[in-house]
Amino acid sequence: MDWVQKLGLTITQPVLAIGKATARAIDRYSLNLLDLPDQAFNSEALLKHEQLQVEHIRGRRLLIFRGQGGREYLAEQLRHRGAQVDYAEVYRRQKPAADVQPLIKKWQQGGIQLVTVSSNEALQNLYDMLGTAAHKRLQHTPLLVPGQRCARLALQLGHKADIIQAESAADAAVISAIINWQQHNATS
Repeated sequence: MDWVQKLGLTITQPVLAIGKATARAIDRYSLNLLDLPDQAFNSEALLKHEQLQVEHIRGRRLLIFRGQGGREYLAEQLRHRGAQVDYAEVYRRQKPAADVQPLIKKWQQGGIQLVTVSSNEALQNLYDMLGTAAHKRLQHTPLLVPGQRCARLALQLGHKADIIQAESAADAAVISAIINWQQHNATS
């Protein structure tokens, strides 16, 4: 919104947000935020919204705020439905600069039974940060992911242990998946 305001733009059209945190941030600016049902927080779920169906967007101009190098899927689908789509790339994803040695030490001591990630970027960053020496530990630790795309990436990265898919990246879905995994392992 700082970017929009610096350019002197106003947003008068309805706004959709993929995630709840983004929706809360947008809500602070009193925009016409369209509600999203509790669902997966991804492009596929967003595309199911009534306001993004062909009859509502054909011939309209849409603006997607995203990070640099984001997926093309949403724009491709909206263009296929007849919309003109532009991007405003307003942030950059980058790997955190964190010391992973305490994490590796905890792993070595048996203190990590499950790893959760919220996105493909988070999983890739974790692999990159751990380095090849610790990849084996991650590959042999059950991994909870928010969907099929992330599960496929885990397999491509050589994951060998269980991959548990939460219904979405929503907190409640992740917690539910963790509880189900824990209960299943307690009875196994």
